[in-house]
Amino acid sequence: MLKKNINELILYFSKYFLSLFVRLNSPLLSSMILLINLRKVKKIYTYKKNKKVIILPKSNGLEDILSAYNKFEKNNDISFYVLPRVLIKTIFFRFLQDNSNHVDYLTIDLNEKDKKNKQEYKLFIKKTFLNLNKVWSFNAIIGFNPFYFAEHDLPEPIKEIGKKFLIIHKESVFNEIGDINSFKIYRDKNKKYLASKVAVYSENAKKQLVGSNFLNSNQIEVTGCARTSNCFEIRNDEPSVNKIVYYMIYDRFFRPYEKGYHTKEWSRLASDTIEYLIEYAIKNPLVDIVFKGKMGVHSLKDLPKKLPTNCSFLSQYDPHKLLKEAKVVICFNSTILYEAIIANREVVIPNFGVDREKLKTFIYKSPNFFADTKESFFKMINEKLKKTYKLKNFSKIEIECLNFYLGNADGKAGHRLRKFIEKNV
Repeated sequence: MLKKNINELILYFSKYFLSLFVRLNSPLLSSMILLINLRKVKKIYTYKKNKKVIILPKSNGLEDILSAYNKFEKNNDISFYVLPRVLIKTIFFRFLQDNSNHVDYLTIDLNEKDKKNKQEYKLFIKKTFLNLNKVWSFNAIIGFNPFYFAEHDLPEPIKEIGKKFLIIHKESVFNEIGDINSFKIYRDKNKKYLASKVAVYSENAKKQLVGSNFLNSNQIEVTGCARTSNCFEIRNDEPSVNKIVYYMIYDRFFRPYEKGYHTKEWSRLASDTIEYLIEYAIKNPLVDIVFKGKMGVHSLKDLPKKLPTNCSFLSQYDPHKLLKEAKVVICFNSTILYEAIIANREVVIPNFGVDREKLKTFIYKSPNFFADTKESFFKMINEKLKKTYKLKNFSKIEIECLNFYLGNADGKAGHRLRKFIEKNV
């Protein structure tokens, strides 16, 4: 805890001094700020420290890399170091100061002034990382989304100093509406991307990025979602007998670039699911129900003030640990559905009052685990809780879904991602 607090304090002052050094046009001093904020990823064992890779961390993205290396203890000659992304954004906003004009998924140059400022930003980045490399030699940088506005232009200056810039694109799972909107936005609102290589989860994601002319086909590889490989390890672990984990519905669906960023959609379904689960908990006091909130989205305030004693709320908690404990998983329009399938958990999808035909545009492919009424919801939960735990093979539709969304029905995405990194660093 002390070390964490010290690092946060260092970062706090680093942002101030970095902004000052950029204003003074000092790439050398700016590189020193980056240097003191680099932190080694100690969870990845390094046998020979021949190569160093900088990671611009993002939730789930770093987990993909950790999953790729969690059982790999020999012949690893790559050391990974985390550099806070906010430092890159601090430099960006010293050159492009109008925050309102810059949003993710909008990376085209809005005007000539914008284009000129980005050229100056890229030149400063080039000089800064060149200075960093003189005192701390590195081989590559890894990011997790090519559409982050402050990072979109990083590949060009990084490649100019002889380093690789890789992307493990974690935002590559969409539904039908998402596919249509994303394709247009990739094509019309973003410049050609210059990364050395980009890894994506699925063939569908590759098709979108190449078809929109955002990437060339030789820039992109399909590796699958590496972090879901952890779920295969859970399959042999028998869950708690009477434990339900509800991964709370995020009542907005994603619209990249558009004002407001998200559009409200599933509020009624979210509130009904909470109401019904509270009722179920009261009627079944021996059943343990965990409401797993999305960090930064849900809070205890989303639930009734007085919860039954067999209900609890968690936010900052490892979702895979909960998956391991869960006998029944309740979720909607989330990748946790497919992670639960991989983990061999029983799944129920609440769908109260939602037209199945309309739902198809939001959930492209899914096994039929839907509960359309409160009565069917309770019946499905009861039946699944009573089932004797048994290791099952994936059904045909489950394999189709796992490959379509996550590219990991075979459990080898971690191996493919590790190979992708080692081949391209």
